[in-house]
Amino acid sequence: MTTKNSRSTVRRMDAIRLSPIDGILIHLHTQSLFPSLLSPVELIRRSIPRLEDTEQKLRSFRNLRQKEQIFRVNQENGSLKQNLNATNAAPSAARSEISKVSNNGINALKGKGDQSANRQHKSTSLVKNCYAGIQMSNGLSSKHDEELADLLEEKTRSLEAIQASHESQIKQFKMELEKEHDKLVNVQIRLQEEHKLNESFQEELKLLKSDKDKRSSELSKIRNESNEKTKEISRLQKELNRQEDESSDDTMENMKRLVATLEKENTHLKILSLLHLHPPIDGEE
Repeated sequence: MTTKNSRSTVRRMDAIRLSPIDGILIHLHTQSLFPSLLSPVELIRRSIPRLEDTEQKLRSFRNLRQKEQIFRVNQENGSLKQNLNATNAAPSAARSEISKVSNNGINALKGKGDQSANRQHKSTSLVKNCYAGIQMSNGLSSKHDEELADLLEEKTRSLEAIQASHESQIKQFKMELEKEHDKLVNVQIRLQEEHKLNESFQEELKLLKSDKDKRSSELSKIRNESNEKTKEISRLQKELNRQEDESSDDTMENMKRLVATLEKENTHLKILSLLHLHPPIDGEE
């Protein structure tokens, strides 16, 4: 019975014992797989600050270009307004001066009707000259206004071209910024997926370690049981040998006793047979 239990215990040990190949595969799986997974995760984490810095630089550059554009447009508009005001102020001053001289001449003619014809002629000439000056001033002002209008239109076209160029650059920067943002979003999604995959493998590794510890504990328990059984078998074997030795000694003693008894009985029988063969004489008795 004890021998059967020992064989059953050995079969259980062989059934749960891991082979050396399984141990090597588990070791290679845990040592070589996880570093390869963690390397791209670390690279992605390092690329995130660079993408964020690029995005911040694009925003700063866009704001700077907008401020520069607004400042330049305001400066050019201010210069054009000053030139236009100065141009408009010159004909107005000339008109005012001519009107003042004309009024003075007319009043002089009305108040001094008794003056000489020469003086009247001078006043008339002065009025004519003033009128001619007004017409000339108006012509010059109109020509100057046209030049200013052309200059303003040219400046406006130039500003519109600059604004269109800036808007095109801003649009291009915005598209690049959106692309960088999309890349950043994709990187973050990939990072989350890699993180989940890493957690899954970490959990699998924990389960493998737990299973390994459990099997090691069971194996240690079985080894202890086997050692106890071996000790028990050794003790029983010694007891059996002792009992066999004692049984052998008893058997020899019994045989000796039996032989002695048989010898006694044989001797007694011989004596009886002799007595029957040679009966005693009465006188001899």
